[in-house]
Amino acid sequence: MRRAIVLSLIFLLPATPINAQGPVVELGAVLFGLQQLKAQLDSVVNTVDQETAAKIRQGEIALNGVIASVNDAIARGYGFFNNTRDQVMGNVATVMIQTQAMVQDTAAFALLGVNDSLANVARILTAIPGVNVPTYIYALTPLRFSRDAADVHVEAHGFFPDLSRAHPVTVHFENGQTISLDSYINNTLGFDLPKTLLSKQETFVTMTFDLPVRHLLGAYYSTLPLKARVYIERDTPFTFAVSVDVGNPKQWATVKAPAPLHERADSSRTTNNQTFTAAEIFSRLINNNVDYDMSTAQFVAIDPPPAPPPVALPPGLLRLGAIFSVVPRPAPPIIDQGSNPCASGCTSSSGTWSWDANTLRIALSAPECAPHVVSPPGLQLPYQCAGGTHADFTAFPTFRVRTRGPQLPEIASINRTLNLRRKKVSEPIELPFDWTSIEIRSQFRDGKESAENHARLTSGPTGLLSANDPIFWKAEVTGQSLIISTR
Repeated sequence: MRRAIVLSLIFLLPATPINAQGPVVELGAVLFGLQQLKAQLDSVVNTVDQETAAKIRQGEIALNGVIASVNDAIARGYGFFNNTRDQVMGNVATVMIQTQAMVQDTAAFALLGVNDSLANVARILTAIPGVNVPTYIYALTPLRFSRDAADVHVEAHGFFPDLSRAHPVTVHFENGQTISLDSYINNTLGFDLPKTLLSKQETFVTMTFDLPVRHLLGAYYSTLPLKARVYIERDTPFTFAVSVDVGNPKQWATVKAPAPLHERADSSRTTNNQTFTAAEIFSRLINNNVDYDMSTAQFVAIDPPPAPPPVALPPGLLRLGAIFSVVPRPAPPIIDQGSNPCASGCTSSSGTWSWDANTLRIALSAPECAPHVVSPPGLQLPYQCAGGTHADFTAFPTFRVRTRGPQLPEIASINRTLNLRRKKVSEPIELPFDWTSIEIRSQFRDGKESAENHARLTSGPTGLLSANDPIFWKAEVTGQSLIISTR
């Protein structure tokens, strides 16, 4: 997606010399990339250690100056002595080099977005025709690898004007291995990191790039060595301590509705699709906010109507050897689809329903039976028939609801510790039906990096069912399960 954005911005640049078009065209995309880079730095400055935060703030001072000069060039054009094209482009490259040095210094997890933005600016800047910036590698992506990474491809984003088949860019590793880089779109070079270098977690793989530099129109070449490194991550850097509380049993009551909940679809309303909350139905059927906190109501059961009284057999059948004197009758179904008004040619009514602790969903359909001719079997004469159908939902909900009175302490029911890798989703933690709150304490430990966070989720219609650490992880309750995913 990022490449598509960059390419779309670059294709807007004219094929004619940029100088003839003015700075607006060529600097618009550069400004966009620099603003993205600044936004990334702003978003992480309070999440890193003090030393890195100080470097970010210092770098942002320089970045703000470059953004100001780019804005000035867009508004007024390039100057003859100050703010010339080469000066503006050189300042952009300088601030990128400074930012790249900071990112490379730590390869911190929190700086991955900064590194991606840096690569984006590099792709935009080096796509401008006739740009005059230093030969350099402005970003490596990705910056971090796991020990069992399947994709070990590394991209180098930079400016390589003197690269050729006879003078390639090469990379040297501490084990003596040397690799020549291949060229890719967006002015990037790439190579596959040897998997033998991924064996040890929480370490850096250091490498040296040799960039060709042409002199005297190609009379001779020198090489510019640049050191860089990528980080091999800890296998399981995340630890989550999860504590789930349930309500105090003395604070809650189980209440069955004295009257049924009834919904119908018929000729006056052929479709009846509704979603009810437990609190809404409790208010409708019980409506007691004095003894109960109706907003806390949850469904615990949805029962069909009771069976009608049994039919007694005539006493005379007992003398004939009948064993039982009564015949039990079954309970009515929750969904009663009625019957068709005609023997044939009608679409039957239908109904479905489902529920969970907080919600009841009902869908009833009762299509009209249009006038038509019915041809019965045998010697009966055909006849005209039409009419309506109906579908009924009838059920007795049972609720769990908090009682009014002094607040009693909650009770812990689940304590769980999870160790997760990056970009993983935890196995679902099944929650008790009556859970009230979830405490999540997270720790991130990887090399010199560490971070801690805390979140609290609550149940109920107005509860908080998700928490999002913008850099490291996300937790969410879905149905009756808690799922934690890491970034």
